[in-house]
Amino acid sequence: MVSNLLELHMMHGRQALEQVRSAYADSVDYFGKITTLDEVMQDKRRYFDRWPSRDYRLQNDTIFTDCSGKQVCTISGYFDWSVQSEERGKKAAGTASFEYAISSRPPHQVVKEISKVVNR
Repeated sequence: MVSNLLELHMMHGRQALEQVRSAYADSVDYFGKITTLDEVMQDKRRYFDRWPSRDYRLQNDTIFTDCSGKQVCTISGYFDWSVQSEERGKKAAGTASFEYAISSRPPHQVVKEISKVVNR
């Protein structure tokens, strides 16, 4: 599921936003704050506009999944990332930790997202 989420985040423009929207629940614990789906999408739109070229690679040996909760599975680990804006002449890269909570019942949407850059 996380690899699919990262792939969605690497798509371009409106296509990325449409696909990401369907992956998230109506209410999300988004970086420690309960947030509406519309607010999540506004944040994603700003990020996608700022960094039109995005690449993410999971560090597969760091992935940990805990589905002991009855309503969610928590997936955590690390990924390598690089972003670029040719228009602004900017680029950045590093490693980040992540934690997603995914509803255990269909349609299996993201109900929590946290990530933090740990190395640039």
